[in-house]
This record gives sequence, C-alpha cells and structure tokens, in this order.
Amino acid sequence: KPRQFLKITTQDPFCQSQQDDRLRDYQLDGVNWLTFSWYNHTNVILADEMGLGKTIQSVVFLNALRSKYQFMGPSMVVVPLSTIDAWQREFQRWAPAMNVVVYNGDADSRRLIRHYEFFGGEECVFDALLTTYELALKDREELRAVKWRQLIVDEGHRLKNTESQLFDALNYLIPP
Repeated sequence: KPRQFLKITTQDPFCQSQQDDRLRDYQLDGVNWLTFSWYNHTNVILADEMGLGKTIQSVVFLNALRSKYQFMGPSMVVVPLSTIDAWQREFQRWAPAMNVVVYNGDADSRRLIRHYEFFGGEECVFDALLTTYELALKDREELRAVKWRQLIVDEGHRLKNTESQLFDALNYLIPP
C-alpha cells in the first residue's frame, strides 16, 4: 500500500481518452472517491443515474490504480452480456495500455483463453478480465485458479440477494 492517497487530477495522463476526451468534474470526483475507498480498503457501490459515465469512471479507476499505485491486478469485471462490447470499447479508449482479456465465447474458446492468455508461469499476465455473469457462474472452478485482487460488478443490484447463485459464485472466486 502506498504511504498516502494520491489525488487524481485532470492533468493525469490516464484521465484523457485516446480521442482526447477528458473526464467531467463529477466523473473525476467519482474516480477519486473510488481510489480513496480502495486506498482505505473500503468496498463501495458507485451508483447514479444512467448515462453519467459509471463505466468510464470504473475503467479510469482501474487505470489509475495501475498508473499511480503500480497495482497490477488482476481485476475481474463482471457485466451483462449486452454491455460487454461497450465495456471493451471503453477499456480500449480510456486504458489502452492495460492488458484486458475478454472472457467470452463457447467452452472451447474459453479453454483456449485460459490456456494462452491467463498465466505466464505462475503469474497472471493480464490486468483485467472482462466477462459476463453467466460465465462467472459457469466457469467458477476454472476462474478460481486466479488470485483476484479487485472485483467490479456492473449492475451490482444483482448481488442484493445474498442467496443468489451469482453472489455465491463471486464469493467463491474472491474469498473475503
């Protein structure tokens, strides 16, 4: 853990997209709040109205951890299948230096991804794994081989029911 919290500013290079878009002030506040919470080992929920950039804030947050704190993950990002392409685009746009593996496809495709893209020796070789709720459930045994350091769940209200299969699977993957 770093000795002090490092506030993120709009001048930080990871607060700018490949198209020179910049975070809005409220998005920067959100990224700083996420980072401050991470620094203090506090789990949080980022919730606001649709369309205000929670995906971008989450991506920039992971990129900030990597850039400012040398936090290399691996992080798991669990999203609905309908949004996986949008998440992938935002990672490419806001965090192009991050090695993000999209874990999707049929059983053979996922087996190949695990074989070729997960480990280099004992170490995990990616920064973030982007996958769906269904695959986190289906492949929980295989995904447990990774020592996850960070979890982001899009539409976290799906975890409200502590009796749900998704809640159990994510607790299994990332023990408290």
